[in-house]
Amino acid sequence: MFPRSTLLHSVVWPFRCGEVVTQWYNILMAVSTLQDLADGVCIVYNDAIAEELRGARANRGFKDSGEVSFQLMNQRISELLIPLHLPQLLYTVPSPKKDLSKNRILGTSGRACRDFLGSSPPCSVAEGMAPLRYATASDVVEALALDPLMKFFTASLAPQKVTGSTTWASVLGEAARAAQHSFTVPSALSPYSDVASSRSAGKAAAAGLTDASAFYMQHRSCLWTIRGVAAHTDGIRELRHLMADSASSPFPMTSLFVSPAEAWRATPSYTRPDHIATLYGPTPMVGESLADAAGRAEELLNVGAFVHHFERYGVSKMELRDAAAVLYDTAAAYHL
Repeated sequence: MFPRSTLLHSVVWPFRCGEVVTQWYNILMAVSTLQDLADGVCIVYNDAIAEELRGARANRGFKDSGEVSFQLMNQRISELLIPLHLPQLLYTVPSPKKDLSKNRILGTSGRACRDFLGSSPPCSVAEGMAPLRYATASDVVEALALDPLMKFFTASLAPQKVTGSTTWASVLGEAARAAQHSFTVPSALSPYSDVASSRSAGKAAAAGLTDASAFYMQHRSCLWTIRGVAAHTDGIRELRHLMADSASSPFPMTSLFVSPAEAWRATPSYTRPDHIATLYGPTPMVGESLADAAGRAEELLNVGAFVHHFERYGVSKMELRDAAAVLYDTAAAYHL
């Protein structure tokens, strides 16, 4: 239908409980179709969003502390999807570099560099760190979904809890920990093992290498997007510092987007942080949820439950079983 364009899609995964039973048939048909037609699909999970928001709102003194509304969930989902659709500048993955300058020690916000296009040389992060161009949907797919069996990816936002003013050091540190613990799915296209990757990373750290090769890690995909106060200056500078500190235990980073828009607020906001990092990549949750959906649908198919609802619209029981097989094959690619 669109042979010369990239189709980047997003899906909100339904709650495991409390939804209609036929949702599992709907998931079969939707996901199996997207597997064939879409180039990349971002999955956002209602259960994960609700649990995250409960933790963020617990013990905060709210009248409805711990309670989560659909409005809050939709707001968080939109925050996760924003970097995929708003203009972003594409950068090469920066090389690790310690930042011992007064900019980091004093925590300056880089207000003198507010005009991005007209910034003077002192505002630049480092040589060679100018943006390549504006990112496109093709860049997202290239970073995350080159493996035809692994077109589905999830998103993670830092900070998850906003308790006051934020810094790039705290936000990027939280994002790095999430990348290390969540984005751990090996690619079916990669011949490298975890052991080989960790050995190469260790050798790079021991040799004092200053390139970003250790952060590609060869068997992981993770797209980083950062936006906020002085993202293209202080943000990238702090990211390089974090990479240098993490050389012995690197986190995955295969591509970097930076927002050209910078919001300036005189006082901190308790709902919108000044510094934000969003990560995208294939995680074990994708394979687990696909296999779970296929299993639940098969349980219904085995007893012929609700099949007549779909047959009246031309969807046979065999077609539903074929769709379940597609989900199982896709889940297997995520190395369950």
